[in-house]
Amino acid sequence: MRYLLISLLFLFSLGSQAQESHTQKLMTQGKEFLRKENCEDAEKTFKKIFTSKETLPDELCFYYGVALVKLKKYTKARDFLEKYLSLTNSKGEFVKETKGLLAEIDKNVCGICKGNDYFWVDDSCDVCIAKGYTLGNCHACHGKDKVVCPDCRGAKVLVTNNSLGSWYNDCPRCENGLVTCMRCKGSKQEQYNCTKCHGKGTVKIKKVCTHQH
Repeated sequence: MRYLLISLLFLFSLGSQAQESHTQKLMTQGKEFLRKENCEDAEKTFKKIFTSKETLPDELCFYYGVALVKLKKYTKARDFLEKYLSLTNSKGEFVKETKGLLAEIDKNVCGICKGNDYFWVDDSCDVCIAKGYTLGNCHACHGKDKVVCPDCRGAKVLVTNNSLGSWYNDCPRCENGLVTCMRCKGSKQEQYNCTKCHGKGTVKIKKVCTHQH
């Protein structure tokens, strides 16, 4: 049993060393691609390392950031370079170079899209035609322009009760028990906030940045 346990530990150790050497091999390959200015292959190679379950070297974020800067993928490059500074508490071997690359990103990144390759602009809402509202059937009269008379409640007459009895008079306010809708004033419609722009009249749309400014 003791020999079996020792054997298993030995095999596990070999596996870990193999994994570690594979990661180091990829790091070496990636650096060589960078040296030869083959940045696309460098990016792909460094990217493979991130799938490893082993503890990754801090410098991976730096080298990956370098490749991304050379490929002008500034937003992503900034994320990894700042990650490198964070991991090393700004005391790593490549801190100076990293800060230089971040400055380069600030100088080259598009002021409009901030390196995202797209930006948002306001555009007129096509549902309400920039009005901020749409017209729909009146909620009170349901588009009929008339509602039941609130005085006679549709009875057409008013009843007055006194000591002499009940007296019936025609309702002076309505016609056939109906009056013009007070909500829409007979227009049959009312305004509703546009459901697309939420009453603003404009909506945000995404546009591809041409970086020409």
